[in-house]
Amino acid sequence: KLAGVTFSPRLQSIGERAFYNTALTRVEIPDQVNALPTGVFYSSRLRSARIGRSVASIATDALNGPAFEHYEVDEANRRYSIRDGMLFSASGKTLISHPCAMSYSNEELEGIDTIADCAYKGCNPASTLIIPASVTMVHENAFDGWRNLVELRIADAKTPLKFNPGFNAANVFYVGRDVTTQKSVLQPGNMNILKTVKKLVIGPNVNQVRANMWVTQTTAYDTIEVHNMTPPATSPFSDQQYVDTDLLVPEGSKEAYEAHTTWKKFWVIKEVQFSALTGVEATKKVRRVRYYNVAGVASDEAFDGLNIVVTTYTDGTSTTTKMLK
Repeated sequence: KLAGVTFSPRLQSIGERAFYNTALTRVEIPDQVNALPTGVFYSSRLRSARIGRSVASIATDALNGPAFEHYEVDEANRRYSIRDGMLFSASGKTLISHPCAMSYSNEELEGIDTIADCAYKGCNPASTLIIPASVTMVHENAFDGWRNLVELRIADAKTPLKFNPGFNAANVFYVGRDVTTQKSVLQPGNMNILKTVKKLVIGPNVNQVRANMWVTQTTAYDTIEVHNMTPPATSPFSDQQYVDTDLLVPEGSKEAYEAHTTWKKFWVIKEVQFSALTGVEATKKVRRVRYYNVAGVASDEAFDGLNIVVTTYTDGTSTTTKMLK
């Protein structure tokens, strides 16, 4: 098999599947090439690639593979950028491709707003995946091939998330905000995750539980937690789910859930004092804590008397509480 290649600096294009199933471990794309088409290095042994200055289009299966370790991008390229070996849009706000041989970390998604189609396709999955509050779009097949997640968490946020689930399994599913799909009708394969969920947690910012997206009548939930004092709109559950699933709601809200057209059908509805930090909030990493006195003066240490405490997290979100010292 072909194990090495040196491209002419005058080369302007490379055809589809031109280097399919080769033994190449590294390629440097010439500066005159403006596109990497479908399958150009598919099924090769690539570990790294340098993206030339003129490349403006990269097919989802052009470079990445099981052995791929890192990307490099010419500093003059106006379409792409890199961070820690991963491929991003020039703005750094869209994650385009995570090298499959690189270990996954939830921190790498913080601060971005879009996860591109097939960004993690074929990569080794983590046990827990957190979609941070900054992300507003997860494209279809972004995590294609990920299996046996223990936990999928969509962080608490006010901004809705456009998201097509494509996971095969997860035991715990935390939904921290309203979620819409990019498709008018979800395909059956996109709902596989729901069939294995044992614990569904609906955060306080969720106003609507989408039909066929989180609610499927074949899921054998053990518990459903709803952290909203006001019952969110929801599609019907199955008769078996009404009988077998415990519905946990915030203290002081049971009466509202018992009066709701759908939620009232659960045989067991229990009031629970949820933690002040619930779901993803409890797992966030703190970037900084600032204290403000009644005059608005800020400090890294608490003042005597009343303090307004602003906690900023690494995903860009913050919380504000009062404290008396």
